[in-house]
Amino acid sequence: MTVLYGDELDAWIEKRREPEPEPEVLAKFAPATQTIAKGVESFFYMSPERALPAIEPVIDLAWHHPAVLAFRPDLADQIWQAGIILVRAYAETEGAEAAQLHAERLLTLLPSRETDPKIVPPDTREVLEAARARLAAGGATVRLSAPDPQRCVLYLNGARAEPQRAYVVDPAGSYFAHADCSEPVTPPIWRVDVRRDHGAEVLVAPIEPQHHRPDNGDRQRIEWYLRATSALADADVTVGVMTFRSDADNEHSVVLVRYDRSTQAMTWSDDEYSDSIRRGMPRIFPEYAKVFDDADPSAQTDSARPPPRTNWFVVSAVGMGAAAGGVGTYLVFAAGRQSRLLDCAVNNPSPPRDADCSGVADDTYFENFAEESRKVGTARTGGIVLISVGALAAGYGIYRLIRGPRTRHAGSAWIVNPSGLEVRW
Repeated sequence: MTVLYGDELDAWIEKRREPEPEPEVLAKFAPATQTIAKGVESFFYMSPERALPAIEPVIDLAWHHPAVLAFRPDLADQIWQAGIILVRAYAETEGAEAAQLHAERLLTLLPSRETDPKIVPPDTREVLEAARARLAAGGATVRLSAPDPQRCVLYLNGARAEPQRAYVVDPAGSYFAHADCSEPVTPPIWRVDVRRDHGAEVLVAPIEPQHHRPDNGDRQRIEWYLRATSALADADVTVGVMTFRSDADNEHSVVLVRYDRSTQAMTWSDDEYSDSIRRGMPRIFPEYAKVFDDADPSAQTDSARPPPRTNWFVVSAVGMGAAAGGVGTYLVFAAGRQSRLLDCAVNNPSPPRDADCSGVADDTYFENFAEESRKVGTARTGGIVLISVGALAAGYGIYRLIRGPRTRHAGSAWIVNPSGLEVRW
């Protein structure tokens, strides 16, 4: 079983990300706006013949460099408008067959664009719809998806696209998708593998999905990002490791979720603290149930395979990590309670304006205020350190358990950010 995470996982997913175009390529598009404007002016005020030599080279340039449109949605819109004029010019100069050929080319380049009846005349719309029907007869389709359809704007080759709508694409074409979800970083441009993704949902992540930091308890979004990671990494099994906070008792739990691409099954471990890993691991990874003395013979994929030897070091790492996290969490919350008393103490030399003193006695007083403040700071720092060390130890132990015995029967698995556990309080 091959397990990758961290830098190795980043490097693998980076292969699906489209780099920014080279400066010399971008330089070729520099006069595009002015050239298109001249072509459109020639079409309306001179003759269709004069428009062809101005517009067609720009369309050819976009055809050979569609990734530039993905990085420049404004240019993609100009290419679409110029392409409409080109279709009209060919219809008036060389006839319907030539116009349909260029309409098919335009729709192949920008499959998600729609004709605007307020701008495009009926006869040109008919040519475009006929071209779209011909492409649909022999082409493939892709459907784009974003983690938040209400907030995210999807783009296909730089043109806006509707979520979950099937768009006809050329199986041999080059397509690039991105999602603008108002993230503080520039959204990555992802290459769409039409041959692999034909007819399937293409999950377009607004960030590198393996670096998604889940909101506490937002499992639907976590599952979406886990599936996106699986798709980009081409992984058989993808595993997420994270910490959740229980609103009921303010305790933190190490939680795992496993996505199996072959069955599309999403399995979650328990969300109870301390025992969650020990009880959850056999459910998440039944093939390693014997490690926890809880064997499930039906889960063994090869009856002739010898049972795995218990690796008590990694089991201890998981247990000690959970224990350290528990102690650290207790220290953090104990320090928080004491800090609230200090904020509301009558001898606090600089009480905060927004201090919540409900339930605190009005005459709360500390003989050695400075010493108590130092103790609170030390306890909070120690608690945070213990939580971090505990999360790392548990993550390392889980990673070693997932690696397990290397055999020719095992597929590929990916563990997502075991060293990036997020603790919230």
